[in-house]
Amino acid sequence: MAFQLYRGTDAQVAAYTGVDGELVYNMTNHSLHINDGVTAGGFEFKNAEAMKQELLSGASEAYDTLKEIEDYINNNEGNVSTLLTDMATKAPKPSSPTPDGQALSWNGSAFENVSVGVTGFTRQEVDGNVEFVFS
Repeated sequence: MAFQLYRGTDAQVAAYTGVDGELVYNMTNHSLHINDGVTAGGFEFKNAEAMKQELLSGASEAYDTLKEIEDYINNNEGNVSTLLTDMATKAPKPSSPTPDGQALSWNGSAFENVSVGVTGFTRQEVDGNVEFVFS
């Protein structure tokens, strides 16, 4: 006794809207699609090799298993922790520009604009750096 599903190429399967619960065999990539009666192409159940390739997304052989990635993270945990600690001490970029005649001050938890008692200067950003230009 043989059992045969509707089958077709990738393009044929993508254009086909099967009835709710119908399985379709994709001959191009050897996967199954289950249909809902509405969505053209249905929903693909990928084969194991396709899922593996999608998961790896071109990772080199040195990092193509979860174990290798875990080992790398564990072996470099100190470096990551140091980097995160260092980043936490950096002030975030201000959300609004500083008005002319005021300077930007970091109070330890937020930026605030403070008057510096001097007039005739402007604040400008050049290549990500803040410069005060006095006239």
